Amino acid sequence: MPRLGILLNLICVLIMSDMLIKRDKLMMDLHSLVSTAKDRVATLQDIAELLRSSGSYRWVGLYDVDYTGSSDKYCLERPQCA
Repeated sequence: MPRLGILLNLICVLIMSDMLIKRDKLMMDLHSLVSTAKDRVATLQDIAELLRSSGSYRWVGLYDVDYTGSSDKYCLERPQCA
């Protein structure tokens, strides 16, 4: 039985390591998109696609929030959510 516990711990470590690597790659990809951005809408679309594909999400909503309390919603994957 102790071998099973060691095996389960090893599997957990491998899964967590993989999650950290994916998170680090996602952060580097986001940084690259933002730091080389020229067109705001195209960059937001690229960011939405990166987030959607990295998490296997069906759609991603991005919000532009200002300090006056109002917000404009950018829905790049579902046009009907305006």
